[in-house]
Amino acid sequence: MLERKIAIVEDQIQFREYVSKILESGCIYVTGYSSAEEYLQDGINQYFDLIFLDINLNEMSGLDLLKYVNKQGLDQNFVILTSVASDSMIVDALENGAIGYILKQELSNFLETTNLYLNGGSEITPTIAFHLQRRFNSAKDHNFKLLSDLEMNILKHTTSGYPIEEVAINLNLSVIDIQMKIRVIYSKFAHL
Repeated sequence: MLERKIAIVEDQIQFREYVSKILESGCIYVTGYSSAEEYLQDGINQYFDLIFLDINLNEMSGLDLLKYVNKQGLDQNFVILTSVASDSMIVDALENGAIGYILKQELSNFLETTNLYLNGGSEITPTIAFHLQRRFNSAKDHNFKLLSDLEMNILKHTTSGYPIEEVAINLNLSVIDIQMKIRVIYSKFAHL
């Protein structure tokens, strides 16, 4: 079995070690970086299947790192892992290349969520769904439809707290279909 490689850019050592242990329990090789600068110096030229990135770092912010990587045209899969849940921060992260956004306080099933991202899907928590739905609704006021009815239904169900499995049953789709649609929703959100 091919070992997956993940980087974690996180300045809080206890949290970085906690997340690393979860990932390593799933046979995932983890490299930790304590700052954006350390990642730029030692990790930027390495291949990682996924990079978890905190927004609030000591010097260079995670968002500044995303902007730098995006400007350089580097193809890296960043998932934001932070405690910051604001519309503007989510928008900035997705616009600058993040493929997902996870709140530290919503880490249940983290290994499963990581494997989902590694396999091309995405997860969305009720909190992030709420922010996305609010942002799409405000953009919808400008008379152009950003999300399909199905995608809006996925957001509504998720915002209501339904787990992905129930959303799939309610919408008569497979769980994989829902996870792939969530990746599309993130992508559309990035282009608002």
